[in-house]
Formats: sequence, structure tokens, C-alpha cells
Amino acid sequence: MNYSELLPYGLSVPEAKVYLAALELGESTAERIAQKARVNRTSVYHTFSLLRKKNLLTLHKKGRKAFYTAEDPKRIKEMAENKIDALDRLLPNLRALSTAIDKKPSVGYFEGPEEIRNLYLKLLDRPESEVQFWFSEEEQTPEYVRFWDTLFAKKRIEKRIFARGISKNTAKAIRQKEKDLEQFRKTRLDVNPSCEISSEILLSGDDRTFLISHKNMLGLLVEDKAIHDTLKSIFESHWESLGR
Repeated sequence: MNYSELLPYGLSVPEAKVYLAALELGESTAERIAQKARVNRTSVYHTFSLLRKKNLLTLHKKGRKAFYTAEDPKRIKEMAENKIDALDRLLPNLRALSTAIDKKPSVGYFEGPEEIRNLYLKLLDRPESEVQFWFSEEEQTPEYVRFWDTLFAKKRIEKRIFARGISKNTAKAIRQKEKDLEQFRKTRLDVNPSCEISSEILLSGDDRTFLISHKNMLGLLVEDKAIHDTLKSIFESHWESLGR
């Protein structure tokens, strides 16, 4: 048996070598064990001490001579089980600590028409939910319009993902608002001349924010609850200010 097979179970290289040598030799002296294990004799006594603390090696004397005997290998299994039990007791505290630490937001970058379409499709992986969005005034390409009308909107409706949108009061937005019922959507228009929405912002679930620029064909997906909640609060305030 190779000593390396014992390393995952809490033994160092010298400990594994010495334990296997003692196991094979039975009751034996330090000199014979060190020779068989091929470890430095000057440091072997330190290894003996460590193995005795782990109850893997027993020391007994016959007259003036010291002999060592390896304990039953099942003790290694017991050591591993004790470590697992200790870890099980520790896990609740570790989990509590992980939730208390602010986690770095996850940011995905998307570029080009194909990647932007794939970014939109990520909105569909949470059925029976709601998406809130500010609709961009930017002109969309014909390819995007076809994608939106023939694929995305249809699948969103099938998955029962309701949409609430805010848009600047433009002729295009008015036409969109007229289709709200069939599009499983509700739109409110901002008539304030100072309202400018040049990029889309979409909020999904409880931690995802999508930012999309059709002009530059760039998109970001930010997964962070604090950022999402801040923008959701701004959206709801804006939404309520527009009445019905």
C-alpha cells in the first residue's frame, strides 16, 4: 500500500510512512520503524509523538527498551468521522457568517445583436414573475423588432411573466401602450419634457438588473440585491408619480 493513500485522512507524509511501517512490522523498535519507513531517525520521535496523540501508535517498554505498536486502522476512520461531525456542528455558523458578509456583485458583459438577444432571453428563466422596466427611446433595428414581436414577447406571455413599463410620452410609446392587454403588460407614460430614457433598464426577480443600449449594442447584467432594490425603489416611486 502506498502511504499517499492515507494523506486525505489527516496524516502528514512522515506520519503516514511511519504508521504503515509500524503496522507492517508489528511490535518494533524506533530504529526498525524509521529504517522501514525511510524517514530521518533524528526526527522520527517527533512523528511518534504526533501519532500517539492521535491514538494511532502505542508505546510500551520492556526493560530499558522502548517498543511501538500501530493501533487498529479503524482508528483512522474514526478520526475522519470525528472531523465530519465537527464540521457539521460548525456549518450553521459558517453559513450565518457568509450571509452577513456583503458579496461582490456579479457583472456580465454582452456585446452585439446576438448577445443582446441572449441577454433578453435570460429574463424568461423566472416564470410566473414580474419584470419592471424603463423603455428606451432609442430606435431598434428591424432584426430586434422581429425578435421582440415573434419570439421574446410570445415566450414571456407563455411563461406568465407580467411586465410593467415606463416610457417617455412619444408616438411609438403610445402605440405600444395600446397593445398592453394583449402583451400581458401595463405601461405608463411620462409627459414631462425633461424625461430622457436613452437606455433600457429592466429589473427581474429580487437581484437582477439589466442595462441595454441599442445604440451601442451593449448590455450589462448585474446580479446584486442592493443595486436591484435601490433601482426597484426608484422605479416604484416613478411609477406611482405617473398615476394611471
